[in-house]
Amino acid sequence: MFAGGIRFRQQDEALTPGHSRAGGREGTNATRNGAEDTGPLTVLVPPVNRRFESMMTVCAGAVKTTSHEVVAQVMAKKIFFVVGCQKSGTTWAQELLNGHESAGCWGEGRFIKLVLAPIGKMMEQFNTGHKVRGASGDTISTTLEKEDFLSVGRSALCVVFAKWAGDRLAHLTHIGEKTPEHVLSMPLLMDVFPQAKFVHVIRDGRDGAVSGWHHNVTRGSAQFRQQFPTFADYAAYFGEHHWVRYIRIAQEFAQMHPDRIHEVRYEALQTEPSVVVKGLLDFLGLAAGDDDVTQCVAAGSFSRLSGGRQPGQEDTGSHFRKGVVGDWREMFDERARRRFEEAAGGMLRELGYE
Repeated sequence: MFAGGIRFRQQDEALTPGHSRAGGREGTNATRNGAEDTGPLTVLVPPVNRRFESMMTVCAGAVKTTSHEVVAQVMAKKIFFVVGCQKSGTTWAQELLNGHESAGCWGEGRFIKLVLAPIGKMMEQFNTGHKVRGASGDTISTTLEKEDFLSVGRSALCVVFAKWAGDRLAHLTHIGEKTPEHVLSMPLLMDVFPQAKFVHVIRDGRDGAVSGWHHNVTRGSAQFRQQFPTFADYAAYFGEHHWVRYIRIAQEFAQMHPDRIHEVRYEALQTEPSVVVKGLLDFLGLAAGDDDVTQCVAAGSFSRLSGGRQPGQEDTGSHFRKGVVGDWREMFDERARRRFEEAAGGMLRELGYE
């Protein structure tokens, strides 16, 4: 842990692609959102895999290529993050926002895992392993502090945002990033970008479990099927370790920072997309006239995202598999219902899904 009270700790590789496995005490610390810390902020970081090595390459040169002009230009934009439990519709929200001429939203950057954690580790190693000898021959102790970490991390992420935006950077007023598990680290992201806002997408956890199951089965992971022999096993795990946990963390953050986070329900986007999109644009401070809303709704239509299919027409190999609400009723048998109820029934009722 380097000075400033942030500890980065590597966790086991997730057993479900795209899902973090962390729980328990460290998972709780990673969500600390109060200004007065009672201990070090722990950020759990999955091992970096080859899928994201290109992002690491970009960020490795961030400091040396950063100019004050690029950082200042990005920091002048309104920064936002789309977060939420996996398979809750975060990609849908991202695409809706990309329909606005003044907004750009990219994903998944996995900024904690691929950028901030490596920087933090580097600083920890420097603080514990360096010795600098001054002109007089005396040993000089130089400790990198939390503000140093935030400054370097901020510069690196601004470079990434600028590279993503390219020629559009000058014309955008809002820049966003979508990584579902960033819901676990909103306080840290707000330290890096003090004016950042967060869009939290919620979906019925049973539908999310169905979507997650199809996603993982389609990928053909033997490890996944070994860990979750039946859908009921997976549904219970997803409900407890992802859906309930992510939503509870977001709720705690919202209590501390109610003006920084906006909740979007997947189901409401289905039934009244224009109303939901207008509320989202208003929250972010984007123009929300009728034309703006219409363009965003069109950009996020299931037909467009799925390549021409209508909601209900299933393609198990597509990220946009089916596009309907309540699909869980066809998948959940009695055992799956019971297991999910044990894991997440309280949250279902709290959110009005039961």
